[in-house]
Amino acid sequence: MSENIKIFIGFLVPAASIVSFFFSVFAENYILGMFLAIFGGISWLIFVLVAKFYWPKVTGNIIIVFGALLSLAVFLDSGLEQNMFGGLNFKPEGIAYSSILFFFSILLGVLFKNISLGVSDSTPQKSYREPFASANDETAFDLKETDNNVDPPTNNSDEESDYLSSLEEYYPGYEEYYREYYDE
Repeated sequence: MSENIKIFIGFLVPAASIVSFFFSVFAENYILGMFLAIFGGISWLIFVLVAKFYWPKVTGNIIIVFGALLSLAVFLDSGLEQNMFGGLNFKPEGIAYSSILFFFSILLGVLFKNISLGVSDSTPQKSYREPFASANDETAFDLKETDNNVDPPTNNSDEESDYLSSLEEYYPGYEEYYREYYDE
């Protein structure tokens, strides 16, 4: 099966559970809404494992969305009550439960966004010099890889002078850096 088809089928389950969640909320069946929010998130994660495709970059977002749906259902079920005049009263315990659920779902979602879990299309992190020069460029200068025993560059030839002027363009103040670093 193609990766695009797997991803499309994988997103049908959360979409169907979100739609059914809102139908259950409008029908004022908040317990069913809680189960649908939990089912939608877990079924999507299980599908990702069974289909054996890479963890999409939206995993954290999906966890946050289903956590928000769950906390909304908990708030509507135990955070609000209708008084005898038709108004709504807020219950502090229900508000606390729903806000704690929302906090932990955001925390878990952010952790999933920042952790790479077997992502096959991940690119290596760029070093300090890559925005300015390619990795194969012999004239690239990396401040992280300086050696304590190396003397600062001197202007011995035209080629070296061009190199140093390009360094000044990309790394302003490199001469002061060397003076401070090698001055003993």
